[in-house]
Amino acid sequence: MWFSKSNFKPEGKTALVIGASQGVGADLALKLYHLRCSVILVARTEQKLINQAEEIERSASINDSNSPVVSYIACDVSDYDQCADLWKTITIDRQQDPDYIFCCAGSSIPKLFNDLTGADLASGIDLNYKTALNVVHSGFKQTLAIHQDLKFNEHKLRHVVLFSSVVAFYPFIGYAQYAPLKAAISSLSVVLRQELGPYNYRVSCVFPGNFASDGFLEEQKTKPEITKQIEGPSSPIPSINHLDDLIVPNIF
Repeated sequence: MWFSKSNFKPEGKTALVIGASQGVGADLALKLYHLRCSVILVARTEQKLINQAEEIERSASINDSNSPVVSYIACDVSDYDQCADLWKTITIDRQQDPDYIFCCAGSSIPKLFNDLTGADLASGIDLNYKTALNVVHSGFKQTLAIHQDLKFNEHKLRHVVLFSSVVAFYPFIGYAQYAPLKAAISSLSVVLRQELGPYNYRVSCVFPGNFASDGFLEEQKTKPEITKQIEGPSSPIPSINHLDDLIVPNIF
């Protein structure tokens, strides 16, 4: 087995981070900003985005003429029409063209299958699959519409990173609302790699385990005892302090 050198050089570039108000999306946005990459934070709740943007600027303390920029857009990306409007806001109104697109949105409601409600199932599809599907599809179409005059290899380099989960490989009791959709994300990444590649898109898919976050704590409220036993005593991946080791090298 061999490992290639990382080509990740985010300084001076722009990253769109979906699901950036909390959890891994928020931590990733902070890490990117520390690497002098401008970030566009996207999530449903505007106040959370405002708080996160302020936290990023406060913690990084970057003040020079080439400082990266933190901006945000409140959007429910499980709604396709809102996604299309999101991309128009970014590319037309703000004249931005993200180099990186991180699809981190997702949420698990761990329950036994019989205990899940119809609303739980719909939420699983919306948050864990449609968010990524809608963002990439509407963004790709907007890019092609803006750059109709470009040939395949004339497009700038762009990188899409989809966040799946380790349970896409090892699904088990309690994750019927979550694991199948994360497996779908993995499958989607393979198709996108083939179809978007000619347009100079790189497509990656990562498979993290549990992250220490508000979402993880919320999951514990409904998680069946048998699910906890299968998962065992392992601790969730810590937050921002370990992103150097756990996220960036594995993606790039």
